[in-house]
This record gives sequence, structure tokens and C-alpha cells, in this order.
Amino acid sequence: MMIQVTINNKFQKREGTYKDILNNGVLDDLVKKVTGHTDYDVKYIDKTNRGRLVVIEQENEKDFVCLSDDRPAGRNSYFQSFPTTVNKYILDKHTNKRIFYYNLPTLDKINIETDYHRMMYRLMATIGTEFLNATEYLKKPIVAFNSVADFIRIRTNELSRKQNNSTYVTVDESSNTVIYGKVYGANKYETTLISIAMNALTMAKTTLYEFVEKNLKELPKASRNALEKIGIKIVKIDSEIEKHEFEKGDSLRSPKYISNLLAICGPKHCAFCDCDIPQLIQGAHIYPVADIKKLAVPLEKKIEMATDGKNGLWLCNNHHKLLDSGIITLSTNGDIKINTEALEKTSLNFIKNSLVLSRLPEDVITPNFVSYLNKRISAAS
Repeated sequence: MMIQVTINNKFQKREGTYKDILNNGVLDDLVKKVTGHTDYDVKYIDKTNRGRLVVIEQENEKDFVCLSDDRPAGRNSYFQSFPTTVNKYILDKHTNKRIFYYNLPTLDKINIETDYHRMMYRLMATIGTEFLNATEYLKKPIVAFNSVADFIRIRTNELSRKQNNSTYVTVDESSNTVIYGKVYGANKYETTLISIAMNALTMAKTTLYEFVEKNLKELPKASRNALEKIGIKIVKIDSEIEKHEFEKGDSLRSPKYISNLLAICGPKHCAFCDCDIPQLIQGAHIYPVADIKKLAVPLEKKIEMATDGKNGLWLCNNHHKLLDSGIITLSTNGDIKINTEALEKTSLNFIKNSLVLSRLPEDVITPNFVSYLNKRISAAS
């Protein structure tokens, strides 16, 4: 059986070659783990290797092997080439293909099993990556995520306080997966990988909202092509789209607002009750959009206020309507009150029983939140 190994030999940002780091039996070990054989031909090509990629072809099979960074400069660099390999894997037309990850020993001792690293490994496993020698480097087994909710839970419970997330994931009222991603710098790697993994977990539609930042307007072309090939809809969010969302009605469905709420309030969970069914949770403005539109301030300022994550809470459908109708009110110290004037006794009992809190948590009652609440109270009086 003929086994052909092809490797572009140049590094992107350093001297030396891939041949240098794959000698001393490393390539033999890699090929044997993939194919079960040690007899192969290797071809080193004098080109830049994008994706730290080793391609192995045998009979009617094509395998893509991404190498870890043996000189990682930070937590992202250890596997930031992997999304490039994934893009190549997805876009390749071969009908029988596999994708692998091979850990190289690092020159400097670093921790490659932080919570963030483990989340990334799990994302890689979720899209079908086979880890060739992870047991030699990691203490715990790598387990793929089993659902979008599983990923959101892990991301929230284990990572939310340890990093500035660049990508947020939720589920909309139609049970579709929605991803809000930043694409500046290293963020594009995380956004690409999360999008592919989330799409693999659901039969529903997946939409990625890209936020324009600095001079990078969108994901790299290869990432966009790969995401679109597997059916992900990509929407670029800029000032014109937000302006259109603001002007078309008083019920704002702004991607920026939802993303900001996810960043400040965390995953969808009603602030008044125990409901955490994302299809039933909405972003509720403290200072309503209809009142913001009446202000004598520039349009840009209005949009800023309408999309500010501090101007909102996650509320279930019922509690959102009760807040907007004035049946439930908020005081500036965070007390949740029921306006009993127009309620039957049975209705009052229903609402009382639906509330699990009598006051919002202290971390919600920020000066900005209170400022928006005072504006709401003034507009209603």
C-alpha cells in the first residue's frame, strides 16, 4: 500500500523548517498512529505551511493532521493553527477524509491543560477530530460536547470569570443556534472553531453575526467559505444594520444588544423566575426603545443607549410583558414590586408565585442600570 506524506516546509513566522521538528522518529510515530504503517514516502515542499498541517494520502483516503505549536507564545498559539486546518479539511473535495491533532513536545514547560485549553480540545473533538497522542500529554480524557446547551453551561460555569469572551452562543425563540463573534486578531480562530462545533451539534439553523472591529471587517475568506459550505449563515453587523434595526420598530431585535446582554448578564435566564429555556427568554429594555426614540439627541446616541447591555435584563415572555405593562415594576434599589390595582386575587397569586426573587442581585444594580431605570420611571410619570 502506497502512503504519501506531504508537508509544506516553511514556518510562517520563524526560522527553521518542519523537517527539523519532525525528525528523530516524530513523523514515523505520527504516520503509524494514523495509518498503522511505518512505510511511507514523504515530500517536503518549499512553501509556507498554513495550519501546521501534515497531509497523508493512502489508497482512497486523505488525512489532515494539525501539529500543536512546539513554541507557544500564549494559550491561543498552542492550537490557533487548528481552525486553518479545519478550513482546509472542510473545503477539500475528497470524499473520504479524516482530521487529526498531534501534540508536539514544547520547548518550554507550559500548562496545556487549563480550563480554556480543555474547552478548545472539546470543541475540536465535537467536530470529529481524533487526538493521536493526547494521552501522553493530558491527564484527563477529551470528551466532545453533547449539545449547544452543554457548551454554554461549561463556558459559563468554568470560564466566564477567567477570560474576556470574544464569542457568545445562544438559542433564539425558533430554537436556532445564534453565535455572536468578534473577528479581530486571535478572536477569529475561536469564533471559527466555535461556529463549526455548534453547527455540528444541532439540526437547526446556525447564524454567525460578525462584529466589525478596527480594520478587520470580517473573517478570513477561507473561514467564511468553510462556514458557508457547512450551512452556516454569516451576517456582518455594522452601524447601518444597527441603524435599520433601531428605526424599523419599537421592539428592538438588535444583534449588538443581545450580544451585550450575553456579555453582561450571562446566558439567557429570567431575572425574575427560574426559567432558563432560551426559546422563552427575551432581552427586556429598562429604558424602553420607544422612549429613547423621543429624545432630542443624535441618532448615534439613541442607538448606543438602545444597544447598551446595562440597559436591560433577561426576562421570560410573561415577565417581560408584565414589566412593559406596568404590572411588575422595579425600584431604584432593585425591589421587584407588583402593581395590584387592576388585578384579580387569582392573578395576583399567580404573579406572586411566579417570582423567585423580591429584589434583583446587588451586582445588577449598577449606577448605569439605575440611571436607565430612573429614565424609565420619569418617562412613565
